[in-house]
Amino acid sequence: MELYDYGDNVEIVRSLNPAVVMLTTSAKSGAEETHRIWRELLRGSRGLILWDEKDEFAGKDGALGRRGHASAALFRELRGGSAALLIASARQIDPIAILYSPASMRTRWLLDMRPRGDAWSRRNASSEYEDNSIRSATRGYVWMVEHLGHQHRYLSSALIEQGALRREGIRILILPQSISLSPTEADEIRHFIEGGGVAIADSEPGLFDQHSRRLVKPLLSDIFARRPRDAPASFRFGRGKAVYLVPDAEARTGRSAAGSRLEFSRRLATLIDEAGVESSVALSTPSGEPISDVETYLFRNGETSIVAMLRDFPLTASNGTSSGTDPSDEEPVEVKLPGTFFLYDLREKKALGQVNRFALALNAVEPVIFALSRTPLPAPVVAGPEQLHPGETAALHLTLAGAAAGARVVLHVEVRDPSGKEVPHYSGNVVAPGGTGEWLLPLALNDPVGNWRVRVTDLLSGRTATLVLRVTEP
Repeated sequence: MELYDYGDNVEIVRSLNPAVVMLTTSAKSGAEETHRIWRELLRGSRGLILWDEKDEFAGKDGALGRRGHASAALFRELRGGSAALLIASARQIDPIAILYSPASMRTRWLLDMRPRGDAWSRRNASSEYEDNSIRSATRGYVWMVEHLGHQHRYLSSALIEQGALRREGIRILILPQSISLSPTEADEIRHFIEGGGVAIADSEPGLFDQHSRRLVKPLLSDIFARRPRDAPASFRFGRGKAVYLVPDAEARTGRSAAGSRLEFSRRLATLIDEAGVESSVALSTPSGEPISDVETYLFRNGETSIVAMLRDFPLTASNGTSSGTDPSDEEPVEVKLPGTFFLYDLREKKALGQVNRFALALNAVEPVIFALSRTPLPAPVVAGPEQLHPGETAALHLTLAGAAAGARVVLHVEVRDPSGKEVPHYSGNVVAPGGTGEWLLPLALNDPVGNWRVRVTDLLSGRTATLVLRVTEP
């Protein structure tokens, strides 16, 4: 499925069907596009469609174009195993759910259109991309959850009716403008709160049923006892509670007041902490102040965790003027881990020792990606024939001793001919479940004789193994 990351579409699809293979279209190059491609990969995209109507990636003669040259280093790194490792790893999601309510969207649309008479009939598809209260509320919640170092998931009304709140172990449920609920959905939310869950809303939920019929008594009025006023409201119910917390919808655009953004962030962080949802890493400035412009992504591969951190790209104002921030400028960040780990820099392919905290500098273009392991990560081993002839195929056996049974190890195979030149069509990535994999090297009849070198790199540790293949005349 190719889709634009608008209205949190990507996260909605990932939540409702993690098996969907999502693609994203790239039509530009440069710093902002590099940031977007990395972000799409971290959020679940599996590949790129290159939109090249002006032949800027590749000319009509097949030669590399301006955008092709500009994107070469990025594409080389992604195809060199970085993307394969993230795709093979499992994205870790916190027990924080956001209600995806098409019924509330329909009802909100009807309420918004009613004062406009028959103007609705002249709307087109582009009109429906305009902002509305549900989108802005959802955006505010999502932006803050992600910038507090957590990962949410969406639950549809149908999933909640089927018991997902209980089955998925959710601790926090966010209800952005959830004005339409079914009776079954409301009952599930009520049981969730009564059992110890925390429900956060920006307006009274359940004013209408799932068919947009206004109700005499809102479905959750026994819990959300009154509409929110200027002062925040919190209500105990059973072992849980319901909270009114209106999000800062303009946080992502930079138009909101800093004080409002910080207050909302503080209150939401407190609710998340009280619900027992812990962040895997804690980010701060060197002076100890919280970081508010970095998204953190956590993956799991066997017994190893992968942490990626990506700064927000500086926004451009609606009039086209820049924010004045150079995206290449680096921001110092202190990272505190939930224990002591062996740390590996996945992009630099090097080990950084055993630490419980470390410092780094983040630009606003590319992420930093680290592997965290309780034990040192092993080096790969490659075995194959010592000698073969042109036209023969070498079967290479790749192993990573000590890899966890559930690990989906990704190894990058780099093949170089006797002149030392890399041969791209013989190189690539292999997923080795449990640390075992095979790689076939089918030499052509006209390949040169001499010593060929195969270097295998474990993408998690950056450690390598090399095999020399002696190719001789038949």
